[in-house]
Amino acid sequence: MSRYLFIVFSFMMVMGGIAVYKVFDLNSELKELEAINRVKEEELQKVKSELDETRDSLAELEESKEYLTRVNNDLEDQVFLLEEVINSRRLTYNYMTNGEGTTMEVESKSGFTSDMFEEAWKELGADGMIGTGDMFIKAEKETGINSVVLASIAILESGWNRSKIAVDKNNMYGFGAYDRNPYYYARSFNSREEGTLRVAQFIKEEYLSPTGRYYNGGDLRAIGKRYATDPHWDKKVSRVGKMVVEAAVLEEEKFKQSI
Repeated sequence: MSRYLFIVFSFMMVMGGIAVYKVFDLNSELKELEAINRVKEEELQKVKSELDETRDSLAELEESKEYLTRVNNDLEDQVFLLEEVINSRRLTYNYMTNGEGTTMEVESKSGFTSDMFEEAWKELGADGMIGTGDMFIKAEKETGINSVVLASIAILESGWNRSKIAVDKNNMYGFGAYDRNPYYYARSFNSREEGTLRVAQFIKEEYLSPTGRYYNGGDLRAIGKRYATDPHWDKKVSRVGKMVVEAAVLEEEKFKQSI
């Protein structure tokens, strides 16, 4: 019996030892698994951080793309407007210098600037015209009438802004100046700009509109039939226009270089 108990006890001791070893081994494996898990969690957190950074970078790139798209669209618009100005300037220049100014559409963009007019006045020694560039450009913007045409009419009618009507009445166009008593009948304006805007609007409504009282077409030849008693008025305006554009750009080659 004692031997039997000894065997049972010994067996139990062995099994207990095995169990303790297993528990120790399992604890070791668990610690290893926990360490591996910590490493994996750290790696996962690193990957998450990298993903967040990537998302932020993508968002910034998308914002940059949208900004660059807006800039590109703005540049394309500016290029289009610049090309339009250049083409309008070239068309006005060619009409006037090729002796075809009388056939150019009066309602057209000149492509000219206030500074170009002022340079032309200096080149031509037209002191009386100094400071008028702005009002011709403004009149073109408000009425659509080519500023070179307006300036040429003003120069022809006022003798380069030296006539008594122009000086005393700010009327550079002989507006209302009937032949029987030009000075008396000529309209008075508070400023040259007011006179220019009024005459430009009158020409647009009465000479260039199909419903206007004096409408005969859209070029200088058509306007001249009723605007002036001089049968060569349109040609004279065109010759003045030639002087203005040539003085503004000096030479066609210089003009081409500037564009």
